[in-house]
Formats: sequence, structure tokens, C-alpha cells
Amino acid sequence: YYQLAMDRTTVLKYGSLVAFCCQNSLAPIVFRLAMTETTEAKRASTPAVLFVVEVGKCILSLILLWNENRFNAREAMRVVYTDAIVNRSRSLKLSVPAIVYAVQNALLQLSSGHLPGAVWHVTYQGKILATALMSMIILGKPLKRCQWFALLLMGCGISLVELSKSTEKSLDDMANKSEQNFKLGLVMVVGACFCSAFAGVFTEEMFKNVGEKAERTISLWLQNLVLSVWSMLITLATFLAQQSSWGEVSLLGGFTANTWALVALNAVGGMLVAMAIKYADNILRGFASAFATINGALLSIVALGFEMGASFVLGMLIVLASALLYGGVVKLPGEWWNVELRFAKPDIEADVELTSVDKLGKDTV
Repeated sequence: YYQLAMDRTTVLKYGSLVAFCCQNSLAPIVFRLAMTETTEAKRASTPAVLFVVEVGKCILSLILLWNENRFNAREAMRVVYTDAIVNRSRSLKLSVPAIVYAVQNALLQLSSGHLPGAVWHVTYQGKILATALMSMIILGKPLKRCQWFALLLMGCGISLVELSKSTEKSLDDMANKSEQNFKLGLVMVVGACFCSAFAGVFTEEMFKNVGEKAERTISLWLQNLVLSVWSMLITLATFLAQQSSWGEVSLLGGFTANTWALVALNAVGGMLVAMAIKYADNILRGFASAFATINGALLSIVALGFEMGASFVLGMLIVLASALLYGGVVKLPGEWWNVELRFAKPDIEADVELTSVDKLGKDTV
């Protein structure tokens, strides 16, 4: 029995990592194709797409919660009732990160229509930089000297990527060519990075307070379920508010094969992130994420005709190296680099390996 349990854990560990890597590699391609195949006027509504994505996440969360309770539907529903409905205060608090995540996902989706896929993918790694800064300022988390160095490197690497002015050969064939705005896309991605950071810091502070009050922690899949329900309400309300005529409302209007691919990739992505975190260690996740970024850039060359210049390659490598250094996958020799520098709130323990945004599995890219 022990051997079977070990084998199952190993399969889940490496299976989730492979699936996570594949999903992250395909994300810049699928997002770019879905957002450039038609003009903005003919494209599916962004709130509608996000609503369908959250419906998919909700269904997957229910299935995984059911599995967690040994496929006992009654027990799964008891967990939902006890931890999400009876304990309303915690569910209500999750509405705040749900709103921020909805804005983040909208910015990511819209920005992919303005930026080359590979540039979009690498730039979004700046969420690590944003999360580190917010954790330090708001939560008072200490950062080691090597982590400060990693953040400096990441800033330099992202700057190199943006200054490379890399383009795609397929740009002339994109229906929204005249609508694309590189600077606007860049601002949207930066906004998404800070949304990701704020939501992560907020949820981390919320669950820290739960731990201090000795409240029972709830299932990871139930947390995702509650977040998805809130996101569904927010995105559906936004979609309905945008309609000028109720008689012509069509939730799935403008959906294409590429749009459905984006929906599927996004819905599955959050669950894969959570599974990779649950079953794999930080080092394996770091390498999987780095490989996915490189693989995504190479796929962009094939699928989108991305022209990869020397400055882009250098910037991408610097960003990946800094991410591995910040996460502790790569270490600098000597004690000096590992000294913690604390900004404020010295009572809060550091957790540099995992942010709450990752714990909840809401980041899909």
C-alpha cells in the first residue's frame, strides 16, 4: 500500500509539472491568436470570456473537491456548506481578491492583443518583482541580499526585453494590426503584475490572521471554488452592464475555436498551478516555469514568426536567472548574500518560496 501511495504521488508530482509546463508554454500563443484574429468590434466580449473561464474553474474545483473527499458527494457538499456558507465571513473576504483577479485576467487578455506573445510572456514574470515589493512594504517581509540582487536583475532583464523592439512576421496578417499599441499593452501587463501582487498579499494576510485565530483551514479546492463563484458574479455583472440593448444580448457572441482554446487553457491553468505546488517542490517548479518561458518563446517563432533578437534573448535569460535566484533554486555562495534585510513589521515570518496568489492557483501564466 505504501509503495502504491508513493507511486501515485510520483505520478502526480511529475504529471502536474509536465502539464503545468505545457500549459504555460502554449499560453502566449493561444492568447495572441485569440486576441488578434478579429478586430475589437467583432471579438468576443472580454467579461463573457472570463465568465466562461470561471465556470470551467468552478466545475473543475467541484470535481477535485469531490475527489479529495473520496468521491463522497454528501461529504463534499457538507464541506461546502460548513466552510463556505456557514463561515460566511471568510467567503466574503475572498470577494476582494476575486475582484482584483478579474481585473488582472482582463488586463492579461487585452494586453495579449497588443504585444508579441513572447514579449508578453516574459514581461509578465515581473509579477515576482511586484509581489516582492508589496510583501516587503505591506507585510514587512524581509528579503535576503541575494533576493534584492535578483529583483534588480529582473528589472534590467525586463527593460532589455522591452527595448529589443521584437516583432512578429505574422503581424501583417493580424486583423487588429491597426489597433495594436505596444505602450498600451505594456501598461496593461504591468497593471496585471501589480494586481497579482496585491491579491496575493491580501490573501496571505487574510490566511495569516486565520492561523492566528486558530480557525480551521479550508480545502485548497474549496478556496478556488469560492473565488470562482465570486469571479463569475463579477464578470457576468460586467458583461450585462456593457449591453446597450437587452434584446441583442449574446453571451457567446464572437466565440471562435481560438477563443474556446483560450478558455480551456485558462480554466485548466489555475488547477495545474495548484497541483504543481501541492505535489512538487520549489526547485522543480522553478525549472518548469523557466523551461516553459523558453519553450513559449521558441513556439512563438514557429507559430507567430517571432523575430528573436540578441537583446531579447539576453533579457529573457536574465529574467529567468533572476527568478530562479529569487526563489532559491540557484544560490549565491557566501553568508553575506543570505543576510535578511527587514523593512518593517518584524513579527511576520518570511515565506519567500510561495505567494498566496500561487497557493490559490489563480495565476495561469
